[in-house]
Amino acid sequence: MSELDEAIRQYTICNACRYCEGYCPVWPTLSSMVNVKENDVVYMANLCLDHRDCYYACPYVPEVHEFKINIPEINRQLRYSTYSKLNPFAGRKYVYAALLIPLAIMWLLYFPKKYSSLSFYNLVPKYTIIISGILVLVYMLAVLGYALVKYRNMIGSMYTPKLNKIFETLLDLLKHSWFSDMHYPSEMESNIRIAYHLLIFYGFLLDFVSTLLGMLYEDVLHISSPFPIQNPTVITGLAGGIFLIIGTTMALYARIFSYRKQKFVKGTSMDLYLTLTLMIVAVTGILVLVLRLNGMISSMYIMLLVHYSSIYLLFVLAPVSSTFMHAIIRPYSLWIYNSIIGKRKLVLRLNKEQNL
Repeated sequence: MSELDEAIRQYTICNACRYCEGYCPVWPTLSSMVNVKENDVVYMANLCLDHRDCYYACPYVPEVHEFKINIPEINRQLRYSTYSKLNPFAGRKYVYAALLIPLAIMWLLYFPKKYSSLSFYNLVPKYTIIISGILVLVYMLAVLGYALVKYRNMIGSMYTPKLNKIFETLLDLLKHSWFSDMHYPSEMESNIRIAYHLLIFYGFLLDFVSTLLGMLYEDVLHISSPFPIQNPTVITGLAGGIFLIIGTTMALYARIFSYRKQKFVKGTSMDLYLTLTLMIVAVTGILVLVLRLNGMISSMYIMLLVHYSSIYLLFVLAPVSSTFMHAIIRPYSLWIYNSIIGKRKLVLRLNKEQNL
């Protein structure tokens, strides 16, 4: 039996039971259906927030019943299957190797030498950073656009978000609605996931603000970097780095602990990729600051090159990772959910279309 067929089997049983109806956005969506189809289970798998409440509440789990219901695991399988289909480079290992070539060239061209003045642009010229940033941005937007168009085709036009629900969805993302009191990383309810999600989310946002402030100081106010520690650019960047280090450490701990304690949901090494990369970016960024403030300039330039390399890996390899796809598809699925709940006529149309 394929993953899709198994998911339809399990969700059909769940739709008859409806014991879990109030747990997360998946269940109100399921209750609006009469017949569960392939596109429905793909959508619900990507809407799933992996609370795992449904597993612990279910009387039909594999350990105790022949129905063998395990929604968290079948959703995980469907998500990874979806991400693979949305990845334009899936199965093309030569592409991943090619993406590493610029990294090797950067080390050959810019390995630190002795410099007479202190400037980050001594290592890599400013125009090189700007051009590289633009190219990476275009690349990431292209992958994002490709993934969203293909995902929309997979789930069908009946799952179409409404523009007037975008601000409600953004507010849900900022607040991390639905993230509290999860059965994760053990059978006990915990808020560790919302804690590390918020730390990583706002840490990344602070570092983005720091980058914008740096551009403002250099290109508008004509004040060159590196900036003193009391500068807002440094303060926001440092705060963001600390948030990221704490958040990624908590995330790694929770995931490894969950792999050991919650074996009904399997883990993969790809789950850890972006978390580790983010941690390296944050740690090397703070080390650059520490080395600079202590006058260890030669070591600072080497660490700066390591920092640039980790940023490259983050933004170039992340779009072909499962975590990046997850960060795109789940908010989009939540936007659809808010649109469906906000428009009861759309729910009725879903029922009618599925009865055809």
